[in-house]
Formats: sequence, structure tokens, C-alpha cells
Amino acid sequence: MTYMHVMMHVINLFLKNQILVCYFWQKKKHNIDMSRSYFIGDRWKDMEASHRAGVKGIFVDFNYKEKKPVKYFKKFSSLYKTMIYLKKIL
Repeated sequence: MTYMHVMMHVINLFLKNQILVCYFWQKKKHNIDMSRSYFIGDRWKDMEASHRAGVKGIFVDFNYKEKKPVKYFKKFSSLYKTMIYLKKIL
């Protein structure tokens, strides 16, 4: 996964209504291996979507007053910490 793909996911974090459409379009267009991909989200629904899509879900917990996700790959308390982690592994 390239830095461009990571940034696409970060941008999509703030574009909730279009995130899955963009993600699956990019998968087909760029032949992305879903098992080696990461999905960054801040809601339980994002982590559910990542699980269903077969990608590693990274949960950014902003302590919203809603239920927390059960299934996720990693959890961070800020987008900055998430980016530090991704920079190390990519």
C-alpha cells in the first residue's frame, strides 16, 4: 500500500457517505489486495464495514457517545497516533 492509498483512507474518514463506494472503486481500479489494506474509521459502523470488506480496521476513538466497535485490528486515541503507526509499518 502506498502513502497515497493511506491518505485516501484518511480523507475518506471525513467523507462518510462516500467511503465504501470510493474504497471498492479504488480496489477494482488499482487492483488493491484487501488482505494487505487498512481501513481507518472513527465509528463502530466503519469497523463493521472494514470487517465485511476483509480489510484491517483501525479504530480512531474520539469517545463519541455511542456504542464502541467489537472487531478491529488496532485502536488509537487520535488521528496523529494512527498516522505515526502507519508510517512505521508502511
